[in-house]
Amino acid sequence: FASKYARDKKGVVKFMQQYLNKQGKAGIHSKAIVPLSPGIKKFDIDEKEYAKRAKKNLVEVKAFPPTFLIYSQVMIYGNNTAITKFKKNIATTWIEDKDMAQTFRTIFMTLWESNIGRKIT
Repeated sequence: FASKYARDKKGVVKFMQQYLNKQGKAGIHSKAIVPLSPGIKKFDIDEKEYAKRAKKNLVEVKAFPPTFLIYSQVMIYGNNTAITKFKKNIATTWIEDKDMAQTFRTIFMTLWESNIGRKIT
């Protein structure tokens, strides 16, 4: 789940682009749910360019309406869940627990498979 506030911090955007680029080069596929709307721009990147970069980095993206606000970013991999807030100070809570990761994965996949939003990659 992508945070609506992550795009408000240029350093975070650059870091995430580098991270996803490395992930893509390593052949790691991922999925992302992001709040987007047609024509949204942050730091000179529009939705079409965002989709192009995501596809290059092996990231499937599902755009949710801008009313679907995720205030903190949630990343799930293996038995790990990282929840990061970006609004004022950046802070991350890291949970290494199989059951917690599976709970967040279930929530994510339920949203991914839902009729809400649209896939852009």
